[in-house]
Amino acid sequence: MSSARHHLDAHFPERVVTFEHEALEHGPIVVEQQVAEDDFMATADGTCRRLWPTALLFAHFLCDHPEVVRGKRVVELGAGTGFVGMVCAALGAQFVAITDLPEALPLIKTSATRNPELNSRIDVLPCTWGEEAHIQRLSFWKDSLSEATCASSARAALADSLLISPGTEGGPYDLVVCCEVVYKQDPSILEALAETQKSLARDSAEILLVYEFRGQMLDDLPYFEAIDHFVDSSTTVSLSPYNHLLPSSSEAVSVDEDTRTLYRYYLAKNSCD
Repeated sequence: MSSARHHLDAHFPERVVTFEHEALEHGPIVVEQQVAEDDFMATADGTCRRLWPTALLFAHFLCDHPEVVRGKRVVELGAGTGFVGMVCAALGAQFVAITDLPEALPLIKTSATRNPELNSRIDVLPCTWGEEAHIQRLSFWKDSLSEATCASSARAALADSLLISPGTEGGPYDLVVCCEVVYKQDPSILEALAETQKSLARDSAEILLVYEFRGQMLDDLPYFEAIDHFVDSSTTVSLSPYNHLLPSSSEAVSVDEDTRTLYRYYLAKNSCD
């Protein structure tokens, strides 16, 4: 049994989205959208303020296939509201680094406070695609995890498990997740995304990219061409079987519409050599 509902929470003026599914061990995931323009978001891509319908479809897929994330070290890029990363954590991921542009992080942190049962499994960190300092912080150094995250001995042990030696090829993550992040950006940005995904993924990792087709893919081809150079193989999964689960208050989606696809990219052992 699953659902997603929109409502206005009396305690917060922003619109709140609640996602429910029987696979979520700790109950519903609650995230906020920034409906109105806010000063602190003025320099960030405005799309990160919203939870898009495709993310809800992807969440249903993950809830039906929790083995995709269970027990894995996950990083989400371009997280927006942080919804997908929190679903991964709720489904049993060992750890989830939820990342976006620095200016977008306050909204994710606000949503994180609504899901305190996940705090031991998530951290919210900056990651501008192609920004070496951000990638190194996520990849190589124990201080990539916040002080609060490492407060307990258990979290400190997890930090040690994420630590890899400087100069090692690849990153520490078993799963790199991106949902609705590719749409008509400059080719240099799309190529930086693919490079960042590769840099954060360990050998034999999987990269998940959820993409919505909006008429033509020509502007988005630089990403797909770039990622193809880094991976060993790939498969695709249509998310259309979940169309009927979208709430009536989301943007209209036909049950038969097949425009949303999950790309599953697989890295081979020593694929970066």
